[in-house]
Amino acid sequence: MSKTFKFLLSSISIVITILIAVFAINQTSQVILLAKEINPDLGNGALYFFLFLYLIIILIPIYLFIRLPKPLIPPEDMLSEKYGLFIKKFGKRLSKNKNLRGFEYDFTKKDSIQKALDHLELKANEVIKESAGVVFLTTAISQSGRLDGLTVLIAPDFDIGTP
Repeated sequence: MSKTFKFLLSSISIVITILIAVFAINQTSQVILLAKEINPDLGNGALYFFLFLYLIIILIPIYLFIRLPKPLIPPEDMLSEKYGLFIKKFGKRLSKNKNLRGFEYDFTKKDSIQKALDHLELKANEVIKESAGVVFLTTAISQSGRLDGLTVLIAPDFDIGTP
């Protein structure tokens, strides 16, 4: 991506974020003022409720981002001790994958890890084909572009079953 395009996209994102924040503040203040007209205690309760709500909305993504595991970058030298440590960490992380439960893979060996990755690739291809089938079918039948867009967004959540 060119620097100009990145700068333009970043600028547009910042402006949209500011506009959403201004809109949210405006609407919140109107709700709080309306609640204060009814009862001052109700207005204070609404203020604290919205402050708590906005704090949660801001903190949850930050917490989820901080909780993400650091990326595992393989060392360039495959014969070094660092590569063995990388395989061990990668195998441990791979063993937690819910799509590999019930299969017997030795996550300490490179060959077994490759078999597990091949298994995950097959599983990913199945999900892609199922989602593509659902999208194809619904967009072929649908006469609404909005419905088509919605279908594309929620297609991975459809469970059409496997024969």
